[in-house]
Amino acid sequence: MLAARSANLLRYASIAKALEIDQKTVKSYLELLQAIFLVQTLPAWRPSFLGRAVHAPKVYITDSGLLAHLLGADENRIAQDDRVTGVALETFVAMEVMKHASWSEVDPRIFHFRDRWGGEVDLVLEDRSGRVVAIEVKARASFSQKDTAVLAKLRDYLGEQFTAGVIIHTGEQTIPAGDRLWALPVSGLWA
Repeated sequence: MLAARSANLLRYASIAKALEIDQKTVKSYLELLQAIFLVQTLPAWRPSFLGRAVHAPKVYITDSGLLAHLLGADENRIAQDDRVTGVALETFVAMEVMKHASWSEVDPRIFHFRDRWGGEVDLVLEDRSGRVVAIEVKARASFSQKDTAVLAKLRDYLGEQFTAGVIIHTGEQTIPAGDRLWALPVSGLWA
């Protein structure tokens, strides 16, 4: 059930209803899965200037191979089924960013952002001084202005606190996408 919801908002009530068990039981099971590092939750980023932000956390299966197995997806399905491709890539990127953050000297806190009007950013990294990097993951090689819209909105709200906005994509090149905005290939996570 959680694999099918990886990289999406965690709604305890929805899971409890689908499994026909109590929400408290769902929360207890989730805490156990987190304790053994199979599941990771990502809290919502709620900046004071955007009061209409969604408060629910996102949930991720921590291992991409386990995620594929639980979804019943092989390499071909991941490559061809858009419903699986996006979830698998966002989950993979989120876990890689969390790994990098764990050894970073900056020690950023990591969140996700979604407003009530459908605008979302997959990962928001904020350091102790309030500087922000926003990351959006796209399971395709190209991007459009629509893909940068929420990143640009955050940049404009935050001003100088906004360090960078990044679209992680499946292409091969790093491409400027506007003031402090870039499209970065997945391989850029290690470059």
